[in-house]
Amino acid sequence: MLSSLILAMSWLALAPAQRASTDSPVPAERPDAARPVLHAAAMGPAFPGGAQTRVRGFVENRGQWPDEVLFRVGGAALEGWFHADGFTITRIVGEPAQATDRERITGATSPTADPPLPLPTRGHAVRIRFEGAGEHTEVSGEATLPGEHHWLIGADPERHVRGVREHERVRYTNLFEGVDLIARGESGPEGRALFAYDLLLEPGAALDAVVVRCDGANAVRMNAAGELLIETPLGTLRQRAPIAWTIDSDGNEDAARVTFRLIDGRSFGFEGAEDRGNNALVVDPGFQWGTFLGESDIDAARAVALLPGGEPVVAGYTFSPDFPVSPGAFDPQLNGGFDAFVMALTRAGDALLFSTYLGGGDDDLAYGVAVAANGEVYVGGETRSVDFPTPGGWRTTSAGGLDAFVARLDATGSSLLSATYLGSIGDERVRGFTLTPAGDVVVTGSTNSPAFPTLPGAMQTGFGGGTSDGFAARFDGALGVLLASTYLGGLQGDIALAAAAFPDGSVLVGGQTFSTNFPVTAGAFGTSFHGASDGFAVRLNAQHAAVFSTFVGGSSSEAVEAVAVGPQDQVVLAGWTESADLPLVTPAQAQHGGWVDAFAMRLDGAGSQLLESSFLGGSDADRAYAVAVDASGRIALAGGTWSANFPTTPWAFDGTFGNPPDSFMGDVFVARLAPDTLDYSTLLGGNQDEEAFGIVLDAQDQVFVAGQTTSLNFPIHASVFDGSHGGSLLPDGFLARLDFDRYPVEYGQGKTTSVGGQVFVFFDGFPSISGNHGGLVLLVDNAIANSSGWLFHGPTAAQTPFMGGTLLVGPPFVRTAQFPLDWFGATSVPITIPPALVGQTRYFQFWFIDPGDAFGIGLSPGYEVTFYP
Repeated sequence: MLSSLILAMSWLALAPAQRASTDSPVPAERPDAARPVLHAAAMGPAFPGGAQTRVRGFVENRGQWPDEVLFRVGGAALEGWFHADGFTITRIVGEPAQATDRERITGATSPTADPPLPLPTRGHAVRIRFEGAGEHTEVSGEATLPGEHHWLIGADPERHVRGVREHERVRYTNLFEGVDLIARGESGPEGRALFAYDLLLEPGAALDAVVVRCDGANAVRMNAAGELLIETPLGTLRQRAPIAWTIDSDGNEDAARVTFRLIDGRSFGFEGAEDRGNNALVVDPGFQWGTFLGESDIDAARAVALLPGGEPVVAGYTFSPDFPVSPGAFDPQLNGGFDAFVMALTRAGDALLFSTYLGGGDDDLAYGVAVAANGEVYVGGETRSVDFPTPGGWRTTSAGGLDAFVARLDATGSSLLSATYLGSIGDERVRGFTLTPAGDVVVTGSTNSPAFPTLPGAMQTGFGGGTSDGFAARFDGALGVLLASTYLGGLQGDIALAAAAFPDGSVLVGGQTFSTNFPVTAGAFGTSFHGASDGFAVRLNAQHAAVFSTFVGGSSSEAVEAVAVGPQDQVVLAGWTESADLPLVTPAQAQHGGWVDAFAMRLDGAGSQLLESSFLGGSDADRAYAVAVDASGRIALAGGTWSANFPTTPWAFDGTFGNPPDSFMGDVFVARLAPDTLDYSTLLGGNQDEEAFGIVLDAQDQVFVAGQTTSLNFPIHASVFDGSHGGSLLPDGFLARLDFDRYPVEYGQGKTTSVGGQVFVFFDGFPSISGNHGGLVLLVDNAIANSSGWLFHGPTAAQTPFMGGTLLVGPPFVRTAQFPLDWFGATSVPITIPPALVGQTRYFQFWFIDPGDAFGIGLSPGYEVTFYP
């Protein structure tokens, strides 16, 4: 056994331009709008403001740096310098000046003739010291990386340092008695790099003996989430709350509880796991999450739902024989061809709750997942396996060819409670899946069989003809009884692509039809076929008779790929359209963007009246494959875009298309629409191809999105279950979580100061009256040193010439008290948020005294802030 305790610690520095809520991290790169948080199952930590995508390695000191430095990691924005008793984290921002390496580390002036190196005008270092450590410590590099570095300093060959190696890790042996430390690299938010460290405690080593002092920190504190925050003048180093587990002598793991322990305003330690006995203990603090879902071959996440505790559960398919499965999984190995998979993760995304294969000896693919109130997980898909496991099912033998399947797993993924085939002599494909409030299971798709099982009272009991018909079938919760089943089709090709349940147990089915005689009902919104193909929407009662049935479309082609049920039984549809004349009502985007656009549409519960409809897209192809509706009726969409000009909002997580023109590779998009408004829209992806197929909202309206990606640099947050792509440009599944909340948005231009600079204004925290968000603080930087200023805000924005600059806030003004500026021209202004401002938007501008200015006043850019509960 290696050791008794592993304490993994990851550091994220937030510069003023990237400062986030002390309780709700907000990764940001652009000063014009702090970005909403992306929590994704394919993501990692970073050097804010830097371009590195990972830690290349830990470079040993062979004389090129001062003697107290043993290793260095990082780059110009954030560096780690390793000493015998700990390490120094250096954060540097601003314009370059000149200094030597020795000055950068020690602050002392070097008498040597070292050539100057760039030093920003503003920098700060925090020395992390393990108190009482270092006297008997051995520090060594592990896992040497290829390549060498050479420092050829000056003309004297005696000063030249050659053949310096890098290592994946640095080990501190015997940092304390029975305690080792391993420093390692870690991928960071938005693809930047960082390092982390693990404390390894042997059996019997005391956890409370580890005391860490943070010299150079303004304060060390904990937030409500149990994270450790090390405050510095240039931002915050953040460590997530520890995750811990014990390991016994046989390698078995068991959860343990470990938390940070504040000792004073500059020191911290750890506490917990008192009952671990002689077992090993792993303690792993980290960051918010995102993870890949896949391994060495093709993997795709096709659907996502939430367990009763809010944890995401994902279904899809995999060809990877090394796909991760959990101990005690129902099926721990690939059975043959593609297998379906079902995987549940913690809300933090850092560990599996369960994961299992599901399938037989041929291809099995899952396209739908739903969760019952008792936590049982239902999966729908299609199979070619004649040996697909079907205990207790309505049909336990394959009908031949491609059959639909429905399966029910227990809440731990360890038992297949029941499963059934669904099909006939032809092929059946599954695309839609839902549970009704009463626990019935509804599956939709397509069939080319004239003998597909239907039941009396259904909307259509006979095959319509053509290449295929859609179908909708309903089972009881035990999957032993077929309760209702119907064809959905006409004389051409038809497929039912999506399903959602109404509160009364009726179901909404959406799809695509090429049939001019697709069965529609009198009084429906669209009773005539419009173009090359139309979308359709059908509401079926418990016997699958039609409540309504309608065409959806314009004069060209479209498909309804996803459906949801909104407030007051509203019918919400999403998909794609080639029709510039798609009917629109209160659109967020009124113009067809190009070849194919995504669309969202809202009908009343009777399917007779169009309440809302909008395009969403750029000049190339854009398709929505998933939709969800929040309690206020806003429509969340996810899908894929190939448009470099896809519309995004200024506060998006990522507003830049990730692929070159004409690459035929797309990005994921995630958007939220309200009537007349694109409320939020972001891209999500790397430099290859990705699409999203599943979406679900949690109780806080945070969105989980599932899909697949071939991008090795798909954005990943740290400490996730799987932070690396399976490789070989084959697709991996992904799961991502985003926060839709709008953050402060910069607008207008500030006034150039008398010393030739621009004042910068950033926000720390989140504009909410809730204590969970930590409140909002305005941060001013680069104004006039040792001056003072005021914050003005008002109900409207303005563009009025004023004092040699532009007044960006409209009357009536509110002005704060005067705030002093320090010798950096910086200050912080807490913003009080009265309850009356919740839901409103205010506009802010900072004025400051500038004695060298012709008018004596400096002005910042403007900031638009929407306040939340």
